[in-house]
Amino acid sequence: MMIDKIEIKKIMNALMVEHWGILTIDADQLPKLIEREQHIREILLERGTKEFEQDLDKRFLFSSGKKIGTIIAIGIPYDPIGSALPNVSGRVDNFAWEHDYHEILRNLLNAINIETTKFLSNPVIAPEVCVDTADYIDREIGLYTGLGKIGKNHFLIHPEMGTHFFIGYLIYDRILEIDPAEINRFDFENTLLAECEDCNRCSSACPTKICGGPIMDSNKCIAMLTQTKRVLNDQEREWIGNSLYGCNICQKVCPMNKSLSAHPNLATKTDNQIDLYELLDMNNKTFKKKYGKMGFSWRSLWVYKRNALIILGNHGNRSDLEVLNKKTELMMNPKLKATFLWAVGRLESRET
Repeated sequence: MMIDKIEIKKIMNALMVEHWGILTIDADQLPKLIEREQHIREILLERGTKEFEQDLDKRFLFSSGKKIGTIIAIGIPYDPIGSALPNVSGRVDNFAWEHDYHEILRNLLNAINIETTKFLSNPVIAPEVCVDTADYIDREIGLYTGLGKIGKNHFLIHPEMGTHFFIGYLIYDRILEIDPAEINRFDFENTLLAECEDCNRCSSACPTKICGGPIMDSNKCIAMLTQTKRVLNDQEREWIGNSLYGCNICQKVCPMNKSLSAHPNLATKTDNQIDLYELLDMNNKTFKKKYGKMGFSWRSLWVYKRNALIILGNHGNRSDLEVLNKKTELMMNPKLKATFLWAVGRLESRET
């Protein structure tokens, strides 16, 4: 039994999924997709690998030899701002606050799969469910399935959602019987968003100047720096400023980002910020108990303690120095010692 356009819309509407795309991989599409992946590989290798991209071979879906027939992708909007003031210390980007978006998108994708397979004449082996932590490059999959085009800020930009949406997708090993009108034919020639051609707001606003060109040095991305598991150097600490988790200045200045309502499952109700001293006093158990179901909690607690010390070093005052001088246990932690001494040194120099 074939799924027609109306049935697909019914499935998505029932789950409050407004934006989605479908790609079928036929004999004509696959060579072109592989060729584009090789171009992406060259860009990644040119800028150098980093912590989040150590095994590049796993990131290329179409040249992996995996049998792929159909990809169903969804774009789920989120509230990018939250209720915390923009310059507050201990701010967490709202997309990772209150909810674990990985779980929410997986639940939506599993529900889509259940409803979709009801219409198939032959049973389908469970598809691969991909949300953020999958090996593949999600923005590329979103590009192929019609969820937007690449912007100068290196995000996928959708004409209605801008950059403020999560991407999730189902990978089936065969071509599903779907109305051809619902299947995206990827435009290999025009992958850059046209509105970006004469706009340089993101490249002008980015503190580390990594926006604007085809190659992004993600080692200088502030959002990535707040997540990386290593001791940061002085320049990187200054770049972090007051960010506990995330940055997204390049999204905030993008004119394609208009006010939009988050998916109901991603609405937030509390201020997206953490008291720095509360965080510094936490252990792994108390951290997981309070924040374990939030999207940012996947990183180790010590990473956020490091960031808290950096924020205090960048923006603290005499009272902060007095408090830190009493927290000698932080200096005894080998992962935090260098950052602790740096923060204390910054605060002391500010008092002279």
